[in-house]
Amino acid sequence: MVLDHAERLEDALDLFDDHNVDFTGGPGLHYLVADGTGAKAVVEYDAGTMQVIRPPQGQPWMRLENVHMSTTSEAQRSGQWRYCTCADTLSAAAGKVSVNEAVGLLDDVRQAYTQWQSVYDLGKGTLRVIAEKSHDFTLSS
Repeated sequence: MVLDHAERLEDALDLFDDHNVDFTGGPGLHYLVADGTGAKAVVEYDAGTMQVIRPPQGQPWMRLENVHMSTTSEAQRSGQWRYCTCADTLSAAAGKVSVNEAVGLLDDVRQAYTQWQSVYDLGKGTLRVIAEKSHDFTLSS
């Protein structure tokens, strides 16, 4: 829904805010949302309440793994090897990695039970989903 109806990050956040997303008793939900201008945020739901986490000023990238950012501190997240590996790699590259490099990074932090991973190229409007096999999609507006 968000990809179909929002061009800018702020529009996407408004869409999330306008809908009741409640998975009480189910898995925690979080979404990394970005637009073609580079604006980005993580949207998380905790007990039906939407939380928006934006990157620190001047940080050109964000990463998301299976730890909720709204309920853990940066120090707690930094204790997660996957989170640190992604942060170190993205920091060293000033947040600029190719799709293939991003896929390689995700492969480096893949766990035995990882179901799927995704990499968006916002400049080209493409999505690569990696599950048992890799699938490339072109997104349209």
